[in-house]
Amino acid sequence: MPKKTKNEKQASESPSTDVNTLSKLFNLTPIRIQQLANEGVTVKSARGRYELWPSIKNYIKYLQERKINQWTTDEENPTELKKHQLRRTKEEADKLELQNARTRGELVEVSRVKQLGEQVMSGIKAKILNMPLTDDQKDKCLRDLLSIKDLDFKEE
Repeated sequence: MPKKTKNEKQASESPSTDVNTLSKLFNLTPIRIQQLANEGVTVKSARGRYELWPSIKNYIKYLQERKINQWTTDEENPTELKKHQLRRTKEEADKLELQNARTRGELVEVSRVKQLGEQVMSGIKAKILNMPLTDDQKDKCLRDLLSIKDLDFKEE
């Protein structure tokens, strides 16, 4: 009689269990247990019966060999998902920070700043025109004022 290998000895010594018990143990449906048997993960001993220890061992190995995350496309770089999560978290924090600054009155809209700037410029223009200056002096002041108005103030 040929000698049994270590795995064959374990299989013969392993208690068998029904599909429902194994499905509860793995937190899977009985159908999924049967699918895993077809894939060679769970070890069938008879109809509706499975070898307990080899099935557990194979299922653990199966889980370890699966991809880290089902959404990652780069198997060799599982940190890519972490990068996306970090970027998203940072964006959410920035958004919240802007909302809080707006609530505290520390942040104003650009259109409001432009509107107030134009009002100030109009007020300065009216003052210059009402000053007792010569027409040449008024023209020079207004040209200087217009050159300031044409500046493009962008965020830096």
